[in-house]
Amino acid sequence: MGPGRLYTVHCPQCDRPASVSLARPESIDCDACGYSGRLPDDVTGRLRHASDVVKGLDAGSRQLSSSQRRALTSSLSQVGKFVAVSVLSGIPSILFLLGGLSMLLLDPPFWFGFAAAATPSAILFLTTILAFTRIRQGRRALVEASMAVPPAAEGQPASCRLCGAPIETSTRAVVRCDWCMTDNLVTGEVLGLAADRRMEVLEGFEKVVLERATRVRAVARRSRLVLILLSVGAPLASTTLFFVVMVLLLAIERPVNGKHGYALVETQAGPCVGNVYRRSGGESTLDFGLVAPPGVENHIRIPDADLVPFDIDDLVGKEVFFWEAKAGAPTSGVVERVHGTALGENYAVVSGLDRKPEGLCLAPAPGVPCAQQPFPGVDPR
Repeated sequence: MGPGRLYTVHCPQCDRPASVSLARPESIDCDACGYSGRLPDDVTGRLRHASDVVKGLDAGSRQLSSSQRRALTSSLSQVGKFVAVSVLSGIPSILFLLGGLSMLLLDPPFWFGFAAAATPSAILFLTTILAFTRIRQGRRALVEASMAVPPAAEGQPASCRLCGAPIETSTRAVVRCDWCMTDNLVTGEVLGLAADRRMEVLEGFEKVVLERATRVRAVARRSRLVLILLSVGAPLASTTLFFVVMVLLLAIERPVNGKHGYALVETQAGPCVGNVYRRSGGESTLDFGLVAPPGVENHIRIPDADLVPFDIDDLVGKEVFFWEAKAGAPTSGVVERVHGTALGENYAVVSGLDRKPEGLCLAPAPGVPCAQQPFPGVDPR
């Protein structure tokens, strides 16, 4: 049911359509022939029935809330709310993007990892554009649902969108009808828009009354639901998608990625594997994982001359030790196999569980004590 509709009946005198109001269901003023008087009983009965329908409805369903009034006069309030909710719910996506940028600093850059980390932010960006479009559409629908019926001619009053009673326009954007207590949008711009869509309702008054009375609330509820889904659901869905994709990619076993270099370093815990991830100035930086062996920093620098390259394929079939916590006891297991992943990482399968090779320590040979002195050539910075 479009905006700007009028309740009309055929004039008893000239038979032309003439506007009527549910506030005065028994009389008519015909602009065409000038007739002013009573309507036929059957027409009056239908209008009275529609009038009774209006009286039986909750007046709150056809009145605008303060937030709806703000949305009608400016869409900035809706935009502000959406931006605030989107930023808060989109923090994980932004953090993923920042983490993905660090992958571009690797040598060589890890483009696939960056793309996976940037996907939630891309979805959030597209969702934001879609939401702004939806805000504009929702505001337009709310305007059309709440606009008054424009005057039939210059100098005449506008009519209530629900009952058709005359309402006086003022400096206020929203005016409440004195008869049915319905809020009407009466700005000049809106009435000019409605004038281009001015239509007539000759039959089915009750159906039109019910549709008009509930339309504003239905439009507002639908717009609010869409915005909630876009501002909260999309970031959560994209974050979930990111984790699902990462888990699936990590589960795909590939050959060992030869771009990763490893070295075996003698430590107080025995010979341990380190990941060589940076070389500069005749030194290499080794990474021992989140929990390094006792007495070793997570990252150390060692002269290239003291570097002992290690092939992680040699771990297969050997017993290794590793630490779950810095001060805890070591856990041991046998390496079943080593493999790469679709994300470019390498893993050793120790007693059925994937572990990064860095930080794994080989069991010392029987009867050979572990080194008690700092390992040669290591600068623990």
